[in-house]
Amino acid sequence: MNKDQIVERIQGYEEKHGESFVDHLGYIFPAQILMSWALGKGYLKPEQFEKWVIDFRKNELEAEDMNYFLYDDEYEDEDGVHYALIRSSTFIEEKQQEAFNILAEFIFETKVYLKEFLEETK
Repeated sequence: MNKDQIVERIQGYEEKHGESFVDHLGYIFPAQILMSWALGKGYLKPEQFEKWVIDFRKNELEAEDMNYFLYDDEYEDEDGVHYALIRSSTFIEEKQQEAFNILAEFIFETKVYLKEFLEETK
């Protein structure tokens, strides 16, 4: 399975179930693993990651769901999530697609999560 097939499977899951894949199954992917991976891949700047770590350790995150870190569509300068991988001020389908592509890359590159993803989306 390649990254494009993972994206297609995520989108197919959403169509079939009528709900967000990340809202329903994001718990499979621990935030600490995703955020560390994103830093290593350059999707997060070191200062964004440091802010996330500080907030995580202080238990000051608004939420710990993956969708909160993956795509923030309410980002407005100082408001919103400063450490979301993809940010925009309103929902934009292309930005959501970009977030799905990053998630697919993460799943593809982390074999343990690829296995869980395949099991959960049979």
